[in-house]
Amino acid sequence: MNLVAALLLALPLTMAAVIGLLHRRLTTKQAGVLAFAMTATCFGLAVAAFTHLRGLPVDERFVEATFWRWIELGGADGGAVDGAATRLALDVGVWLDPLSVTWALFVTGVGSLIFLYSISYMAHEQGGARYFAYLCLFLFSMLTLVLGSNLVLTFLGWEGVGLCSYLLIGFEYGKETAAQAGRKAFLLNRIGDIGFLIGMFWTWKLFGTLGHGEMKPLMAGALAAGAVIPPLLALSYFVGACGKSAQLPLFVWLPDAMAGPTPVSALIHAATMVTAGVYLLCRLSPLFAAAAWALDVVAWTGAATALFAGLIALRQRDIKRVLAYSTVSQLGYMFLACGLGAFASGAFHVVTHAFFKALLFLGSGAVIHALHGEQDLWKMGGLKHHLPKTAFAMRIGAFALAGIAPFAGFFSKDEILGVAFAQAYAGDRSRWVLWGMGVLTAALTAFYTARMITLCFDGESRLDPHAHAHPHEAPPAMAIPLQILAVLSLAGGIALGFEALHWMPLHHWLEPVLAPAPDLQLSSALTWGLMTLAFLIAVLAWRIGAKWYSGDFAAARAAELSLPRLARVLAGRFFVDEIYGGLIVRPLRFCAELALEFDQRVVDGLFRGIGTAAVLLGTAVRIVQNGVIHSYAFWVLAGTVTLLAVALS
Repeated sequence: MNLVAALLLALPLTMAAVIGLLHRRLTTKQAGVLAFAMTATCFGLAVAAFTHLRGLPVDERFVEATFWRWIELGGADGGAVDGAATRLALDVGVWLDPLSVTWALFVTGVGSLIFLYSISYMAHEQGGARYFAYLCLFLFSMLTLVLGSNLVLTFLGWEGVGLCSYLLIGFEYGKETAAQAGRKAFLLNRIGDIGFLIGMFWTWKLFGTLGHGEMKPLMAGALAAGAVIPPLLALSYFVGACGKSAQLPLFVWLPDAMAGPTPVSALIHAATMVTAGVYLLCRLSPLFAAAAWALDVVAWTGAATALFAGLIALRQRDIKRVLAYSTVSQLGYMFLACGLGAFASGAFHVVTHAFFKALLFLGSGAVIHALHGEQDLWKMGGLKHHLPKTAFAMRIGAFALAGIAPFAGFFSKDEILGVAFAQAYAGDRSRWVLWGMGVLTAALTAFYTARMITLCFDGESRLDPHAHAHPHEAPPAMAIPLQILAVLSLAGGIALGFEALHWMPLHHWLEPVLAPAPDLQLSSALTWGLMTLAFLIAVLAWRIGAKWYSGDFAAARAAELSLPRLARVLAGRFFVDEIYGGLIVRPLRFCAELALEFDQRVVDGLFRGIGTAAVLLGTAVRIVQNGVIHSYAFWVLAGTVTLLAVALS
């Protein structure tokens, strides 16, 4: 198992180095085939790790593979003394447990499908081999994040995916929009990373360790002894999670990440980078569960983000932006689940979301590929006649996103709403508001998803006959991943959990790792009633959205604009970027320009003045030091006379 753990990290790093060094000699197809073979191998290794852990007793399902000692500071005695840690020992190694293996499975599984899809999608792009080198480095960073045996390795992977997202979003660096989007993602993630760093320092101070295998029993022992975990410690990690998983107020980088190639959007928004924040919450779930009101902050932030992003998605015209804000909204659902203490439910939604969101992004890529780069929903329509297979696959993903049974998203989303309802029903009145926000967000999700599918595939064609004369289905390398993801989006939810039937294999699998969820059981009748209500709300909202946009397009467009102020606010994304620009960016830019002026005029001016003075002094001295012997004799005589005059006076 040590070899499996080592290969999971070594293979993507090695492939990134090989393709990166040979990218000028490799064609896009050659680099893509190598990268896909590596990713598929990593998926096989993840399956082997899962099989090995599953064969162990429940309480022993963890494997730590240590490769070498990296850092050792302080005395020989570990732990904390008088509240302060005295020794830091960090190893480079891999920690395999149900949580890390679950993430590794869908990261490598969905990732391998995205790699395969990219071979055809990027076939005619310049720098395709460089693109696959970035993808391999991204996969290595993500696996380091989830498999690292301590928080420092997790943080290195955390920073690695941030760097790779910058490289991939700005892959077409000749486009200013792509370059700006990459910088924006990089900078906003750095804000969250400050919280992660503070949390690590604080954790080491309190517990004397940063190892995943050591922290959980230490936390449990501290709690058993009556110790109180500072809520601000948990919130420090929460700030990091908000940055990486695009929660309010650090969400604005994610929609702009659409400037990258569509497979990059699928990779970032579905199975990898944006789920890192949820992974961190789940990994540190005992810490959050013991940190008083910290979970309430997580829950309210998640619910607000879900509703806020759902409202924005209602009026987006770019098909990828609709999906981007949908991702922000669904991440809010995951944070809501974690904030309610149902970490397994949040992880469940992470997995199902990886299936259907990757399907929708790759399907949108097939549409964009067929329309030669067109992304405006108002310029599509009727594509089901030209792209029937793509339309069918995307409808499955859309039904899963909308939460319609029996598709995957229904089971995970309904479970989160059920937890909120159960806590409200048990007497926590604030949970009624959270449940109501979740239900409203679910209705909005079904509506804007139906709008997207209807505007894209149904109704009369609004294609430009000159620009989109012959839309065509995607080639096999792009179609096969869509078909596999469609099957997973259909059956993945019920295979991993069906609460009403007490079928919850994923929850039982993750139970030894996560903090226990509140034990609040609803009656069977109430559970089925809530499921029926969620199903009816989703179907009704879908039906309204589909009917609204399937008729006269001009009338539907006019209806969208019937409330011009509201339409402008939603289309303008509540002007959050403009607000940030006015309150933060422009003042900082002004301060930077003021500092530049001070540096150029005062600091540089002072040194330029010193230099100028030295030049003038040298010029004056040069008049005397001219190399003429008669001149020297004159100045000697003049100096002697001056000295005598001073002495005599």
